[in-house]
This record gives sequence, structure tokens and C-alpha cells, in this order.
Amino acid sequence: MNKDLSKMNDYMQLWLNRAEKYPDELIHQQPSENEWSLQQVLLHIIQIQDVASTVLQKQLANSKELKPTQWKTWYRYALLKLALKSSKKFKAPKVVANVSNEKSLAELRQLWEQSYQNISQLVNNFPKELESKLIFRHPVIGWINIGQTTGFMFDHLKHHQKQIESLYSQLDSK
Repeated sequence: MNKDLSKMNDYMQLWLNRAEKYPDELIHQQPSENEWSLQQVLLHIIQIQDVASTVLQKQLANSKELKPTQWKTWYRYALLKLALKSSKKFKAPKVVANVSNEKSLAELRQLWEQSYQNISQLVNNFPKELESKLIFRHPVIGWINIGQTTGFMFDHLKHHQKQIESLYSQLDSK
């Protein structure tokens, strides 16, 4: 199994388990009007993974049209990794920007399990001959290959780690 996916699952399981000590009303509390609740951040991470799964499935159906990874792809991917490691805030792409604040922790856990199962199955059964092909269109840097896609998803999750830890600190103080 892909190590990035495994690490993502470890983080998400840790966060979901930690959230069990709070009532659902607390995980829905937004720190301010323009900030996401814990539930929204976790759901956003799940949505990113679901979008990636959908795109990968679609692209695999058209695998004859996939282009090879080039050096500029690696350069743009390295810049993305640096940006995600920074504390800079980014505006979420439209497809994952509208995050509901109505899911219970049980629903989040179920959504994560299904999402993780879908992406794991795709990655574990990914054709070896397509690993160097451009398969996922990132909204900022463009097309990336499967390894870069799973790396992006992990880096994206880690980008939200400070935000999640801050939300837990706020919940602990209530």
C-alpha cells in the first residue's frame, strides 16, 4: 500500500478518535464567521480524497490518452509541496470550498472509511505502466502523476494539521 495513504489514514483515525470526547455540537462550532469548524476541516480533507478518486477512475478509463511526466511537472510539484508546508492560507477550489457543517462524527467516520477504501483500492491496483503518466489535474499546478497525487493529498492533510490542533485546543478549553 502507498505509504502516504497509510499515513493519511493514521492521522485521520487519530483525529476522529480524539473528536469522540466532544459532543457533535462542539465539533460544529466555528471559531469565527469565516473559519471552518473541526467537522468542516475533516470533511474538506475527505472531499479532496473523493475528488481525487473520481478523477483517477475517469482518467484510468481513458489511459491511452495520458501523457508522460516531464521535468516541469516535478518542478511545479516541488513548489506545491513547499507552499503546503508553509503557514500560508489558501482559498479552496470551488469543487471543495463549500463544506457543510451538518455531519455527525459517526457520519464523518463512515465517509472517511469509504473514501479511504476507494482511494486505497485505486492506488493498490494502479497499473504499473501508468505510474509515470499524468493522471490528476491539480487546480493550481496542473497535471501530476499518481505518486504526486497521493503525495499532494498527504501534504494537503498535513497543511491542515495546525488548524486541526488549534481547533482541538479551543474545544479543550470549553
